[in-house]
Amino acid sequence: MTEKGFVADGVEYEVDLMIFASGFEVTSDLRRRWGIDTVEGRDGLSIYDHWANGPSTFHGVTTNNFPAMFYMGYIQGATNSSTTEQFGRQAEHLAFMIGETVRRGADTFCATAEGVAGYVAHCRENEVDMSEFQQGCTPSYFNNEGDKELKWALFKGYLPGWDAWRDMLADWRTSPDLPGVAFETREMVN
Repeated sequence: MTEKGFVADGVEYEVDLMIFASGFEVTSDLRRRWGIDTVEGRDGLSIYDHWANGPSTFHGVTTNNFPAMFYMGYIQGATNSSTTEQFGRQAEHLAFMIGETVRRGADTFCATAEGVAGYVAHCRENEVDMSEFQQGCTPSYFNNEGDKELKWALFKGYLPGWDAWRDMLADWRTSPDLPGVAFETREMVN
């Protein structure tokens, strides 16, 4: 890491913000957990407003209106008993998306609203009803200390399973048009 970003293979990459986070406060309000006053996307959109009713992602690693903003974790992504393996596969997927951006001569990529809506719908269609467990559980991070309406429920991962998630991403990466993502140049954005 440097004052301006990070170095990989001898090349410095400048970033506006790098967040390193870990812990078990995973169901509370996002602003509380991140502890950052402002995280803005396009047209000044706050991530806190964008996700006011819970997460909405594309493949569990990016969202619309926030180009080049990536995250890894359990929300709408696959869950593996090895966090190292899970994060490694998520990083691999993001690296593919970044590489595709460069290969296509674009400056950035961003999930489309349609791509996010489709992926979120797919995740919701495959959710397991955990309400009985969460409501019967002693107040804890499983139910945000007793909440009944959980917009950030802990187990909202990709519930068809680890192998199904990896297969879905592998299939998506072979599609020539990569639906759900827009590759953009500065001229398109400005």
